[in-house]
Amino acid sequence: MATVRIPFELRGIACSVTVDYRVNEDPHAWGYQVLGLPYDIQSARGCPVLRATVDHPAEGYGATLGWTQIVRYGDAEQGRSVVDAPPQMAHAGIPWAYWGIRPTFFDAPSTPEREFTFRAHTFLAFSPDAVISPEVEPLCGFSWGYDVHEGHPSVVPLTVDGMKRWCDARPVLERHCPGWRFRNI
Repeated sequence: MATVRIPFELRGIACSVTVDYRVNEDPHAWGYQVLGLPYDIQSARGCPVLRATVDHPAEGYGATLGWTQIVRYGDAEQGRSVVDAPPQMAHAGIPWAYWGIRPTFFDAPSTPEREFTFRAHTFLAFSPDAVISPEVEPLCGFSWGYDVHEGHPSVVPLTVDGMKRWCDARPVLERHCPGWRFRNI
């Protein structure tokens, strides 16, 4: 569907994120069979698949970054916003969906619902002192998602507007991660 390159700068070094965003045409190829979901994995067909990779020349602590994602999902009347983390880490109170040296972000959401909305605001961020303080500052971001109407999913276009969304994301992050500080941009 789209491959987008998003430039950013970290500590005076020009870097970029490459986002590969596509329609899930084969849930098996994306590993759905290992998840143990309580619904038919074929319902993921037509939903989005997103992978974002970081290009940064530094090594070690100089390239330690994290991905955080805020998701609004549900239906128009009862949607809610959450910090999206792997289920096994959802209650850990940390902002990272993925974290490490030049981490890759991956998500392939799906639902068996017949009417559903999913909007994600995804940010690559860092801690100014790498791994010492629980502090987060965004570097770049983007938004994406999908809708399901009468059981048929449709992917919405990816937009490179994530930095504008950071102010909206901060209250959700602060509620979920009370031991962390989230810097203004």
